[in-house]
Amino acid sequence: MSKRLKNFFSVIFALAAVMSISLTANAASDELDINSVAKVKVGDKIKFSINMSDSTEEVLGICMSVFYDKEYLELDTNSITYEKFDGAVQNPNLDGYFKFSWTNINDLQDFSKKASLVSAEFKVLKSGKTEISQFITDLYGEDMTQLKSYKLTYDVYVNNKLAASDKTPIVNDDKSKEKKMQGDFINYIDGMGAENTPNKDDHPSVIADKNYVSQQIVTEVVDVTKSVVDGTSGNGGSSTVTIVIIIAVVIIALAAAAIIIVKRRDDKNV
Repeated sequence: MSKRLKNFFSVIFALAAVMSISLTANAASDELDINSVAKVKVGDKIKFSINMSDSTEEVLGICMSVFYDKEYLELDTNSITYEKFDGAVQNPNLDGYFKFSWTNINDLQDFSKKASLVSAEFKVLKSGKTEISQFITDLYGEDMTQLKSYKLTYDVYVNNKLAASDKTPIVNDDKSKEKKMQGDFINYIDGMGAENTPNKDDHPSVIADKNYVSQQIVTEVVDVTKSVVDGTSGNGGSSTVTIVIIIAVVIIALAAAAIIIVKRRDDKNV
């Protein structure tokens, strides 16, 4: 092969390499990385579904928020659906997130097997990197206490095709703290409950606001009870009766407070 021909092919190969690099760069610049689990293109339609399984209790009520970045994603407000929460009250027009709540004492829902808590569709507006995250304010069962055994996951669909499944949801720290969303439910990083996690010795959580109402009520009642009990004297029988009465009143007060809190949250326009 002549030297001139070799030089010609060298130029051709160099141009091909440059074009390949350019095409790869352009393709990458058109992609949006969601939660580091799915890469989508500008204009794509994605569906994000947050699921729960392994619950040892049926669900009586829930209050939950889902966060996204409006610079990268446009929420289709008509696409928000609930597999098991008929009649859920929602507000899809909040700044960078939507929120919903549901409760029905006559229709508890079973999440022992994987089912969707909520799903929503978005249009991809811009390339780059972004997150879709969540924060649960309350998630309680028939006895009005927060669930302790469960597993949260999420799935991502791109143009109706499954792109990622059974991923651990990201708990939003900043926005939930800013909006004072902390309730009685504790959001754990691994998406599992305190009783069924394999990480019992190291189970980090996100607490958006430690001074939420229910904690304050319990603390105040316990403090008052402690003061009365510690200050009792005189006839032992009379003191015992007094203590029993006080404890009964405390239990009734706690129950009433719990009902009021739940009702206010359910009635609140989310």
